[in-house]
Amino acid sequence: MSGPSAPPLPATLPSHRSLIGSSAIFALGNGLSRVVSYVMPPALAAWLAPDEMGTIAVLTVFAIMLRTVLGLGVTTSAGALYFRSQDQGDRNAVIATSAVLIAAGGVLGTLLCLGFGASIGPRVVDGSHASGLMALAFGGVALQLLAQPFTMALQFQQRPGLHLAVTAATAAAGVILALVFVAALGRGARGWLEAAALSAALGVALAAFAADTKARHWAPSVARDLIRIGWPFVPGAAFMAVVQGAGPFILARMEGITSAGVYNAGYSFGMLMSLATTGFGAAWFPLFQSYASRQDEAPAAFARVLSWSIAGFGAGTILFYAGAPAAGLLLGDERYASATRVVGDVALVQALIGIWGILVPILYFREKIAWASAVQGVAAVVTIAATIVLVPLRGLDGASLGAVAGAMAMIVVQLVVNARMASPVGRFAGWGHALSGLAMLVMFIAIRSVAPSMAPLPSLMLGIAMAMMAFMLSTVLSRRARLL
Repeated sequence: MSGPSAPPLPATLPSHRSLIGSSAIFALGNGLSRVVSYVMPPALAAWLAPDEMGTIAVLTVFAIMLRTVLGLGVTTSAGALYFRSQDQGDRNAVIATSAVLIAAGGVLGTLLCLGFGASIGPRVVDGSHASGLMALAFGGVALQLLAQPFTMALQFQQRPGLHLAVTAATAAAGVILALVFVAALGRGARGWLEAAALSAALGVALAAFAADTKARHWAPSVARDLIRIGWPFVPGAAFMAVVQGAGPFILARMEGITSAGVYNAGYSFGMLMSLATTGFGAAWFPLFQSYASRQDEAPAAFARVLSWSIAGFGAGTILFYAGAPAAGLLLGDERYASATRVVGDVALVQALIGIWGILVPILYFREKIAWASAVQGVAAVVTIAATIVLVPLRGLDGASLGAVAGAMAMIVVQLVVNARMASPVGRFAGWGHALSGLAMLVMFIAIRSVAPSMAPLPSLMLGIAMAMMAFMLSTVLSRRARLL
């Protein structure tokens, strides 16, 4: 699938320094909401019982899955359509029409939750008010999605200061509302979901006001293009949500909602790794697309990126394994003591997803994006199967290791797919990369085995030493990579 046409160049090109500064501000703004969503649940562990934490986890997984389907991939296609026209009015219509489609999906999803919650609610979460909680959870994540077209507009318009102000205000509101509803009012899981929905609504209002697209009308032709371009990405996004979210859902079914709540506390810490991987992904996509017209140069460049990514993501993952005991101190509640066992595994899953993203450019160059969804589908099946097998054997560890198995399967299958394409662009991974990954795996197993029995400070010191060693060893091995 070809990328969007480039926007017209301004009269004066920004300096590299200003470009880097703007990118850093956008990254900070995009990361704030993620940090709040990952850090706040464990931070409120003293006021949330494990079963309430489990309710939040399971409902969030359900809501994200439903939002992914009803969102129609609009936020993905909006970026492509926005730059196809040089007319600002047409660009504004893309943003406005995207918001209308997302809002329609949000209303439909909320009605489905209310209408069918009584019958499907008990399959998702226990309780007599399941349908109301499902609608509340879905409404919150749908509102988060609704804000994205407007924050994207701020990015496309190169307004980093305003983007940061909107995202910071939304994140601050989320923290304050969560403290009020959960800690002060003691509303438990319902209070958390209410706070999330209210802060998301505020985020929509602030982002829409700041973007000021001046186009509020429905554009049927734009809507058709948004759905046509975005829909092929929906299955892959849904499969990826399964890889990352199957753990708490299966735990709740097999071991009870309390186990899902304990898992969610550790999961939230591990997901902080996604700040690095998603930030990398945002930079990687336009970079590899720039090689579409000079594919003979791509293998060497992509091999270098893969080498540094294995080293960087691997070293970061070791730090998460080593930092798990410190996460236990931050939780400060004996009920969540076992949550630290899954922190490193969850971070590893994010690292593997980041590595997988480096392997997919050939699918874009050959316009075979559906193959990426098929690979993600295999990963989802492996995740579900492995989790179902491992949870009875390992409990919380089984859920996190099931996700690791799925993410590893995704990389292996992608390498097989790439090898079947008669192009060096799909075959830039060498034996040096494989040896580097194997060395990292040995390090992961080692730190995973010893860190849980260590005090937080010695564990962190050991992790730092191992991360530095792993980074240097990985770069040496990767440099010896031979194209397959």
